[in-house]
Amino acid sequence: MDDLQDSPEAVSALAERETLQYLLDDMEGQTQPLITTAFWGDSRAIYSQDSLADMMQNGGFLLERQVLDIENAMEEWQAYYDLSDTQMNLLKSLFTRKIEAPSEVVVLTLEEIRMLDAEDEEDLTESRISFEEIGITWERKR
Repeated sequence: MDDLQDSPEAVSALAERETLQYLLDDMEGQTQPLITTAFWGDSRAIYSQDSLADMMQNGGFLLERQVLDIENAMEEWQAYYDLSDTQMNLLKSLFTRKIEAPSEVVVLTLEEIRMLDAEDEEDLTESRISFEEIGITWERKR
């Protein structure tokens, strides 16, 4: 695939084996992956066959906040989600704990769960599911 021609072999193999299999579409009678842009990165940079302008126009803009430095990213997320100062303190605490021990499960205390300021039980359930996907669980009520 041309979009990945200069990517490392491990990246293109993973894309072929996994990611692109979820993006199949019929193109003139042939089933093939349909993507608008491709990019990959390492700890130093993000790469793409597309120019930055083309990549951003074709979906890269969805990652703008994710590629900011952490302080600016947190400010952007706070504004985007209208997070309170209490919620931001929780976010920073969770971020620090996950960075310090990425493979460890973080357990939210009852006080931290209240800091989420969920509107109702459905919001709490959605939050619990999302947090569990990144290794953060709820303390059990006593």
